[in-house]
Amino acid sequence: MEISKANSVLFVDLCSLLEEMEKSDEKKTKEQLFKSFVATWFFSKLDDNSIYPVINMMVPHFSFDLMDFDINDLYKIILKEKGLKESHDFMNLSLSGEIMTLVNLTSNTIVPKLSIGFVNDYIEAIFEGDNVYKRIVYLFNNVSNVERKWIITILLQKVEISINFYTEQILYLLHPLLVEMKNEGYGLSKILSNFHPDNFIEREFVNEVRGVQLFKPFPGMKYISLDPSRESYNKIVKFCRGKLLAEKFYDCSEVIVHRRLFGKEYKFYSDNMKDYTPNYTSDTYNFAAELHPYFRKDLQNFIIQGKIALVTKFEYEILGKHDPSPDDCKYSVFHLNKNNRHVKLCFILTDLLCINEDILIDRPLEVRLKILREKVLFKTDKRTIFIPEQKEIKNYDDYFECVRMANICLHTGFIVRDSKSLYTPGKIPINHGYYKIEEDLSKSQDLTLAIVGVEFSGHKQEDIMKYYYLAARNQDGKLKICLKSPCPSKSSVFHNIANNMKIFTKYYTKLPSWLESNYPATGRERYVYKENQVYVNINWFKYDEGSKELIFLQRFTDKDLSALSTVKEIEYYGNKLNKRLSLKEIIPNELENTTHNENTESVDVVNTTFRDYFNGLTICVLNCPQDYNIKKVQNFIFALGANVVASPTEETTFLIAHNTKNPKTMAACKRAYVPVLNIEWAIRCISEKKLQKICLKADVILQNAEKMFSFEGLNQMFDEVDIPEDVIKEICI
Repeated sequence: MEISKANSVLFVDLCSLLEEMEKSDEKKTKEQLFKSFVATWFFSKLDDNSIYPVINMMVPHFSFDLMDFDINDLYKIILKEKGLKESHDFMNLSLSGEIMTLVNLTSNTIVPKLSIGFVNDYIEAIFEGDNVYKRIVYLFNNVSNVERKWIITILLQKVEISINFYTEQILYLLHPLLVEMKNEGYGLSKILSNFHPDNFIEREFVNEVRGVQLFKPFPGMKYISLDPSRESYNKIVKFCRGKLLAEKFYDCSEVIVHRRLFGKEYKFYSDNMKDYTPNYTSDTYNFAAELHPYFRKDLQNFIIQGKIALVTKFEYEILGKHDPSPDDCKYSVFHLNKNNRHVKLCFILTDLLCINEDILIDRPLEVRLKILREKVLFKTDKRTIFIPEQKEIKNYDDYFECVRMANICLHTGFIVRDSKSLYTPGKIPINHGYYKIEEDLSKSQDLTLAIVGVEFSGHKQEDIMKYYYLAARNQDGKLKICLKSPCPSKSSVFHNIANNMKIFTKYYTKLPSWLESNYPATGRERYVYKENQVYVNINWFKYDEGSKELIFLQRFTDKDLSALSTVKEIEYYGNKLNKRLSLKEIIPNELENTTHNENTESVDVVNTTFRDYFNGLTICVLNCPQDYNIKKVQNFIFALGANVVASPTEETTFLIAHNTKNPKTMAACKRAYVPVLNIEWAIRCISEKKLQKICLKADVILQNAEKMFSFEGLNQMFDEVDIPEDVIKEICI
């Protein structure tokens, strides 16, 4: 039996190293401390002296495969285990203060006894979602204070930040080649399993790590991230040789599945090359057996790539990592029970890499997908296995339409693939034809401008609108026109703005005294009356100097002169862009006060008045507190007559969400497509059994959005009334 070095060294020894590195401000001192620890580790000649368990706990693992935790998750687990009540002061502490509060909640004088290998195995299991509560409680109750501190830090993935010593530095000190292998996409387990500094032969090591063959793990092909700018689109067009195929980006766990002997054996490897076969072929949930009937019986071997996702059993909705589950539980794709009433596993199939004895990575994508459909799959459905729909991108407008739809549905971008691209394991050069397109929100400038006029195509009454004039605030308080925005004739948004400005009935033909302009008069202008100007918030994406700019009209805003951007701000950004502004307006097709769904089925109800309050609205219940059942809120909103959805759509009127730190809530607020209401309003109504008015300060997370909807107006649509008992029963089902 092999003796493991990791199982013979106490976890407290690693904690001592981390404590010393945290206290030191000198980089050289940190390096020397780490080198000394490594030298001691490899000094003994044990059968298994892999240093992987040590490094695995020192570096973060931001992967779709793994669960993530924040300090509140751990706080609530410990409070529940100790039977304590939550303290409001906890939320006001710094991160280090929060960690020490958690440490002291379970203060004891236990003598350290757990090994590095044991703690690493437990933490890996926690990240994989295996008996999370029990494992965390066990660790907290069986370690000393200093061990507990670092276990919390590891679960929060903050070790790097705490010791100010990062992954690349750690691997470089072991061997520079390890950094290169890590950057190519190879996982720590694969890199470090056979690494020993005393007998390291570079050529043999590289050959062992790299390579694609059946039942041998390798990293999946990694996409290149690009932004939605025309320059990025032109790069893709330049590098790609075939059709550009766009598909939805699924926020799920990457997996590569190997099969041999006509399906008698299956292997499931994660994107970081971990073997999760036991998880997907267990008595609890044998996903391999569930997939088997969907493949052709006469097929001996294959390697396929895709994503394993959770799908709801009734609506067949794919759940992303941060999507709320039907019963507000945190599910792991690795540890799901086949008898779960709410969700099941689904395989999203994206590529074929091997069929029988043929390795296909040197075949074009379109060929691989054709073979996949014709020779591998026997059938597909949206419940268990399917290939994502693909849309050909023929021009920049198609490209940006995919950006717009991803924003509306709160997807984190979309995928673009070259139909003639080959498959390369690990990270790839930009010319290999596999891209993820998403906004870089750090490159946007938020501006507030007033639309004060229109330039028409001619002098006749029936001429169409050509440009809108956008004005900023000057030093003397006057408004100055400094931007012209094209006005698409088919956009109902622009015509909605025009109607609000009353530009067809009340207008000036010459520049009024309260307005200045950077543009010479053409005789085709119409300027609004001062009280009819429309204020808009704009996201100005500055992707590259000298390139065409993309402006998103984000939302209408209240008329407040002090909120307007200044002329200097506009000139500053204009000067940075080679003293010219080349604008392209990207605006949604529809912008209405409320969205009415004419196809809504009518339901016979007892309390007609109560159930008609939200009639015609489509409301997305995005997330809710962990200790509350999201189904109750969904039932409550449905009882008010609204259409309820779990993810935003184009028809969504507004969102209901909780916790602005949640990635989905943050994305919703940043993109500002629809207003956001705090879910605490709904919870308050349910708990007090009374429909209450919305507090426009405390209950509203985001009011001004691209899709206009007034919560103040919503308040006027209903009265404060007791919720009928039959409705309460429906809500609590």
